[in-house]
This record gives sequence, structure tokens and C-alpha cells, in this order.
Amino acid sequence: MDAANRDGRESVSVNRHSSAERRRSGPEWLGFLRAFLRAPSTVGAVLPSSAHLARMMLAGHDLQRARVVVELGPGTGAFTRFIEQAAHPEAVILALEVDASAVAWLRERHPRVQIEHDSAERIRAQLRSRGLDRADAILSGIPWAAMPAALQERIMGEVRAAMAPSAWFSTFTYLHSPRTARGAAYAALLARSFARVERSPMVWRNFPPAFVYRCATSA
Repeated sequence: MDAANRDGRESVSVNRHSSAERRRSGPEWLGFLRAFLRAPSTVGAVLPSSAHLARMMLAGHDLQRARVVVELGPGTGAFTRFIEQAAHPEAVILALEVDASAVAWLRERHPRVQIEHDSAERIRAQLRSRGLDRADAILSGIPWAAMPAALQERIMGEVRAAMAPSAWFSTFTYLHSPRTARGAAYAALLARSFARVERSPMVWRNFPPAFVYRCATSA
């Protein structure tokens, strides 16, 4: 789900189709699959995340009370529409996406969401530019296990620093990931970064099956 950013540091892309190309190429899942077949190491998944995984991502977040919600790596918006539906009408919803074609696609379909063509490393800079201090909820569709460890560390430091004291951070990974070296390293990074890390039940109705990590800065 989850093409370099402007300074070349972030190398994970979600989908390279422009909005016009997506309209021509048929359903969203077909465009996503084509992108995966072209560049499986940078797309991170064969198909967009399912509605079942989206609902699991939102579980535990009180988005009706949140006033600032951040989504990282929204890609084709598999989670974005659910965030919009669940969020308070006056909440600021900010999404950071490094792929320009995905940004155009998202802006077309989600005009309420403030979608920025920027790296997840700049969460706090984007919040400050809006006169905002911290986020009440952060949800991530970035394929963390596909990233270099140094990039993971930088983004995780930003995530933690951008969270309000009562905020939760949600991210997901696939069934097989904890058995890989990078997946295990990412789980260890979460454990080092947060006082509380919870793991959701497996979402079998997703391809590949996936689960959610929910993290908080206080126990």
C-alpha cells in the first residue's frame, strides 16, 4: 500500500498510475496489481488493502474526538475514505504521500483531506505550517518492512514526536512479515519507540492477510 521524495531519501512508492491512467485502466485493484508486477519491491502489496483491514486500522482510535488526524502513505485511499467517514466534521485530516500521481488521484477524490506531496519524515513541519502542535491520531499505510532501517528510524522518531499524549499510532504488516529479518527488526523498533504496543487479530479477509500494530507513548 504504501518513488523518491523531493530530497531522494524515501524510496517506497504506493502506485505510479496517474488519475487519468487509472480511469483508463479499469478498477483500482487492477492498476494496483499492474504496479506491483512492474515493481514489486517498491509497491509493497499485490492489491489495495481491504475494507476489513481499514476497519481494523481505525479500531481503538476515537476519531469523533480527534481534532487532528494524520495518515501516512495513503496510496490509493483504501483507508482515507474510512477516516473521512469516522472523523469529526471539524477535524483536520492531513495525508502525506510521496508519489505525485497518487497525490493527484487522492485530491480528486478526497477534497476534504489536506493531501501533501511530502515525506512522512516531515509530519511536524506540515503540522506547524498549519499552526498545529500535535496529532490526536496517526495511521500509516507505509510498507515499513520494505524500507532501510535508517529511514524507519527517522520516520518513527517523527511519528512519536508528533503524537499528542493520548494519541495512538496504527500501522499494519502482513502475516509473513514477523518471520522475516526486516519484519522482526521493525517489530523491535516499535517496541523500542513506544511504551505500549498491541497487536490486533489477524485480518484474513485481506490479501495478503494482515494485522495491525497499535502503539501509544504511555502505558
